[in-house]
Amino acid sequence: MLIKIKELFEKQKILSLEELSIHFQVDPTAMEKMLDILIKKGVIRKKSIECRSASCASCAQSCASEKFILFERL
Repeated sequence: MLIKIKELFEKQKILSLEELSIHFQVDPTAMEKMLDILIKKGVIRKKSIECRSASCASCAQSCASEKFILFERL
């Protein structure tokens, strides 16, 4: 599975946790554990995103959702 994840990152530089989970039909928690292995090997990194709202308390979206957890190929 890790090889297939690496191959997908060769095609797309940045992927969200949600995209990866859907593509491989894996629970986001399990996918994140696999991604942690690739992070430790220096293949990818977790990419920070900035909040798009001036006031996060009133934001309608949860930045912690799988849509906003991004990973980038190094």
